[in-house]
Amino acid sequence: MSCGKEFVETFKKIDYPKADILNGEDFDWLFVENEPFLKWFCGNVNEQNILSEEELEAFSILQKSGKPILEGAALDEVLKTCKTSDLKKPTLNDKELEKLEDEVQTLQKLKNLKIQRRNKCQLMASVTSHKSLRLNAKEEETNKKLKQSQGILNATDTVMNFTLLVMELQS
Repeated sequence: MSCGKEFVETFKKIDYPKADILNGEDFDWLFVENEPFLKWFCGNVNEQNILSEEELEAFSILQKSGKPILEGAALDEVLKTCKTSDLKKPTLNDKELEKLEDEVQTLQKLKNLKIQRRNKCQLMASVTSHKSLRLNAKEEETNKKLKQSQGILNATDTVMNFTLLVMELQS
């Protein structure tokens, strides 16, 4: 997929208005100078990064109310004062953590078992392949000997037939 097409697909993914009429090839030139940013944009921006109509409306109402809106350094300063526990981090109690650790160990054991089985199957496949090659070689050798034996028997048969014919003519 060209970079421009990927760019347009990102716009479609975020429900950008009239994204369906955009042609990806028309945007390929953007990637000449801005490729790192645009690649990041295409790989990371999705519908979760877009404000809903309700969120836009709430922001508009906040702007019209005349209340100060924190931005930049002021916002950073306020965020520093927030406790990290206020940021809705999921917390695990000891029991849940132990349960997850047990699950990780179980999955690790299962992974190791599957790796052992895979290795065993690979070894068996290798042995079978080797046996097959040996049998093919023996088959070729046996076919060669069979053809030689048939040739000798045919020659012997011809000699015997000739001898019998000569004996019959003499009698």
